[in-house]
Amino acid sequence: MTDIRPLGELLSLKGKGAVITGGAMGIGQAIARRLAEAGASVLIADLDGEKATRTAEDLTDRGFTAFAQRCDVSREPDVIVMTAIAEQQLGTIDILINNAGIY
Repeated sequence: MTDIRPLGELLSLKGKGAVITGGAMGIGQAIARRLAEAGASVLIADLDGEKATRTAEDLTDRGFTAFAQRCDVSREPDVIVMTAIAEQQLGTIDILINNAGIY
């Protein structure tokens, strides 16, 4: 099996802002990590605000730019707040990963 190369070796997302809903764990967390590796600033939006914060802290500890925001995407007011915070923290939303879901 071939090792997975850092995404930053394949393409650059430097200067781009990314929002990942459901980004605190699982697939969303992996997507956030890979986007950050490529240079994007990421906002981890998740129903579990504590896990979102831990994920963002893990990324910043690795030298990436990451923020966390608790957000229930089924509630419009939460999404409005999340969008405003994303624009404030990231400057722009260039990438939106709609990963939030229930199981």
